[in-house]
Amino acid sequence: MSDVKRGVDLDPNAPVSRVPSQLYWADLAQQELEQAANYHVAGIHTMLCVDTSASVSQGSAWEQIQQFFYEFITGLEDARHESDINIEHVALSLFGGEVKVAQRLTTNYTLVKRAFSLLQPGGPTPLFGGLLMAIAGLSNISTPTCNGIRIRPRIILITDGHPTNSLIVSGPDVGHSEPMV
Repeated sequence: MSDVKRGVDLDPNAPVSRVPSQLYWADLAQQELEQAANYHVAGIHTMLCVDTSASVSQGSAWEQIQQFFYEFITGLEDARHESDINIEHVALSLFGGEVKVAQRLTTNYTLVKRAFSLLQPGGPTPLFGGLLMAIAGLSNISTPTCNGIRIRPRIILITDGHPTNSLIVSGPDVGHSEPMV
């Protein structure tokens, strides 16, 4: 669906672009669901939902996000080598200047690291849109069981805690003055 059909004003010269409702994010998530409809994976599933907004470039937030990301992936790689198990699927979704699934679920962690290495912080922090996109990226999965216990997928939210109004899709990252707790 085009931005015009959604009622979105994405004027690049406007200081801020707004959407008429949060349905904009639901439409984006629906597009991801449709694109991933034939993409089924079985195993353990983790979605890393990363804040790539302009606010993460202030202070040390972006460095901390990068450190967590690489240490998390390294831990998965180490666990795979120690146990010779290759069932942990990881995906990468973003919310910031772009809201999307940057890498669908894969056990090839090099692909996830490559997608992450291309990120440049910028734009607002549409947390609501980012969470919807992360959920959409986990839609076509089979949840395994271990001793009769279902292993649910997980979403790891990596953010500086400064969301913007979810109706803002472009422009400056003007968030709340206090971080979320």
